[in-house]
Amino acid sequence: MGYNIVESGTSQYQMIPSDSRTFAKAGSIAIGGKTVLGVLFSGVTLANGDYVDGHYYKINVAKKSSLDIVLAGYGTTLLGIHDSNQNLLHVIQTNGTSTDPDSASLRTKVLQPGTYYIGVLCNDSWAFSKPYQFSVKYTPQSIAGASVSVKSKTYNGKTQKASSVTVKMGGQTLKAGRDYTVSCKAGRNVGSYKVTVKGKGSYTGTKTATFKVNPKGASVKKLKKAKRGFTVAWKKPSKAALKQTTGYQVRWSPKKSMKGAKAKTVKATSSAGKKCTLKVSKLKAGKKYYVQVRTYKKAGGKTYHSSWSKAKAVKTKK
Repeated sequence: MGYNIVESGTSQYQMIPSDSRTFAKAGSIAIGGKTVLGVLFSGVTLANGDYVDGHYYKINVAKKSSLDIVLAGYGTTLLGIHDSNQNLLHVIQTNGTSTDPDSASLRTKVLQPGTYYIGVLCNDSWAFSKPYQFSVKYTPQSIAGASVSVKSKTYNGKTQKASSVTVKMGGQTLKAGRDYTVSCKAGRNVGSYKVTVKGKGSYTGTKTATFKVNPKGASVKKLKKAKRGFTVAWKKPSKAALKQTTGYQVRWSPKKSMKGAKAKTVKATSSAGKKCTLKVSKLKAGKKYYVQVRTYKKAGGKTYHSSWSKAKAVKTKK
C-alpha cells in the first residue's frame, strides 16, 4: 500500500492520511504556503490493463477566487480539481523523466466558496515509488477593485489617524494584517486625509480612500416658544472648536423623525451666529416642533458637517 506522505518531520509539507485513494477518504489540506508531498505506488488499481495509483485531497475555498496549483512529478502524472459533486473542472499533467521531475501550473477559473477535491493520478512506471509534490494557493487579486470605507473622526484639537477601515471585495470583508495593510496621513484640522490600502498575502495592488475629520457638534441649549414660532439657543463652541467652525445649521419638523424638515444656515460671524441663537417664525400656531442643530466647516472647497444634535421639542404659541 505505501504511504501518501514521506518526510513527515518537516513543517514545509502538509501531513495527509495514507489511505486517501477515494473521494470519501480524501484528506483535508489547507490552501496556503505548504507543499503537499506524496508517493504513488503500482498495483493499486487495474484499469485497461494498466496499474494505476491516485490520491485525493479535500480543500475548502473560503472566498470567491481562483487558485494557483503547481504540480511537480515524474512520468505522466495528472493533477485535477473537482467540485463537491466530484465533477472534473480542470486538469494538468507533468512529463518528467525517471530521474528529473517536470512541473506544470494551473490557474483555475474563479471558484465560488465551498468544498473542492484535488486528485493526483498516474499509470506511468517512472512515477511509481517516487515523490510528487504540489501546492495550492489563492491567486493574488488586485485590491484596486475593492470598496473601502473609513469611519470619520470628530475634531478634538489633536492629530488623528484613520482607525476604522473596512475593505470589501466580491461581497467579502477582508481581514486587516492578513489581506491588506493601511497607511494614512494624520490630520488635526477639519478636512479630508488620504488613506492607502495595500494588498497583502492573496491580494496585490493598492486602493486609496479618504477619512474625514468633521467639526465638533453643538447641542440645543434652550428653546423658547413664541407666537407661531420659537427661538432656539445652542451651546457656543470652545475657542479652538470655533476656529474649525464656519457656521451652524438649524432644522425643525413637526415629526420626531425629522421627515420633511426645514432648515436655516447661520454663519458663525453673523450677529445670530455670535450669539448662537436663531428666531424661527411663520409656523403653525399651537403646534409641536422638534429642533436640531449642527455645525459645519468649509475647507478645501468642501463642506464638512457634524452630526445633528439630539432633538428637543417646543410648542408654538397660538
